[in-house]
Amino acid sequence: MKRFELKSEVKPLVAAPYLINFVRFLIYKESPVMIKYLLKLGLLFLVITLISCEKDPVNEPVEIGPTHTSLIYIVADNNLNSYPQGDLKEMIAGYKEVENKDNNTLLVYLDDYSTPRLLRITNENGEVVAKTIKEFPEQNSLEVNVMAHTINEALNLFKADSYGLVLWSHGDGWLPGTEQKKTPATRSFGEDGNDGKSHTSTYMDILDLKNVLITTPGFEYLVFDACNMQGIEVAYELREVTDYMIGSPVEVSAYGAPYQDMVPALFSESNKAENIARAFFNQYVLNFDYQEFEETKSGLTKSSVTEEINTAVYKYGAAVSVISCKDLDELALATNTILTDFGENGTSIPTSEIFSYDSNFYNFYYDLKGLISNISGTNTAAWQTWEAAYQKAVPLFLTTPATYSSFVHNGFGGNLSMSQANGVSTFIPLNENFRAAYRWRNFSEDDEFLNGEYHYYRDYYSKFEWYRAAGWKQVKE
Repeated sequence: MKRFELKSEVKPLVAAPYLINFVRFLIYKESPVMIKYLLKLGLLFLVITLISCEKDPVNEPVEIGPTHTSLIYIVADNNLNSYPQGDLKEMIAGYKEVENKDNNTLLVYLDDYSTPRLLRITNENGEVVAKTIKEFPEQNSLEVNVMAHTINEALNLFKADSYGLVLWSHGDGWLPGTEQKKTPATRSFGEDGNDGKSHTSTYMDILDLKNVLITTPGFEYLVFDACNMQGIEVAYELREVTDYMIGSPVEVSAYGAPYQDMVPALFSESNKAENIARAFFNQYVLNFDYQEFEETKSGLTKSSVTEEINTAVYKYGAAVSVISCKDLDELALATNTILTDFGENGTSIPTSEIFSYDSNFYNFYYDLKGLISNISGTNTAAWQTWEAAYQKAVPLFLTTPATYSSFVHNGFGGNLSMSQANGVSTFIPLNENFRAAYRWRNFSEDDEFLNGEYHYYRDYYSKFEWYRAAGWKQVKE
């Protein structure tokens, strides 16, 4: 919606013709020469004034344009504490490139090892700076009421026609959060170390994140600058609070998004979601080490990523996709058709041929398209319907040939080839590798323990809307 502002109104003198004739009468009567001269000057001044008034437009609207506020919510009260300062410098550099700064507000909520605070990246006296708007007492930035209040307070201070949100922290996709946390340690979204006052950190469950975001005005886009967040379960759960979701189905470098490129994209006039994704991806593809990938993709060498941590160049790649939330119900319906048909067989799903974003280590993140392709069988019509729905729901996927994974090469870490990736992950409840992976990971042959873990995650997964909408409920063991 465009706003308009009226110029100050200047009304022309409607009696102008009569004034001009009266002055002419005075001039051409037998008046003294000096009076004639002065009257001629007065006439000239009057004519110029009247012409100026007539040229000034009346009630002409001046287009202000739509306003947009973008909030970057950083939870770095954890082992990522040292990274936000570099990101702030990038944000300042990026905001310098934003054309219409009067209409575009960039806010940053930062909770690190210092006092939580709300910053505004703004143009002040000709210089772009990060200005502190408010300081908060020490608070748990992942507690539902705290997060909801903080986000809404920031948006209310800078109301706009539309809003965007970037969530910056650790991430584990759909996995359980604080209260439900089991082995292995999961983060879901975020990690707040509670300022060192507790021996355990707080993590936010996606179901709780939904409860936070439904209290807000809603977002044009939701960007996750965090690992493993571009999963179908997360997107479907949050589909009513944002138009587009942008994130990665794999691990994200601690350097995160290159904000010098991404900030201008946050304020794009059109194709905003795709512009953001391309800006997120650009620096990673430019710095990707193609030679090292070719040398190690078939080997078991341990990556030297920890030795690169103090450099500005990250050579291990990235993957990012865009999800159109308005198209997710159609995708769920198409998925339900295939899963229901498959579920009549009552067998576990053979996952060995399905691409895994965590390389079969925990088996939490499989490729959604790979799954459906694998189980659709000979039902060509259902597969074609599903694939068309997927293309609408996932309009863009960008990836380097490989990305870094902590789980490949038996947990040593290294390159994970992305040749079979399609940009969105999913959990597979009927996963034949799940128990084997846990047995290997925990060095245990205790079937009672394994079964408990297995059913724990299965039961928790059933709480998600995607579980019901996609038809997993119809698939029996």
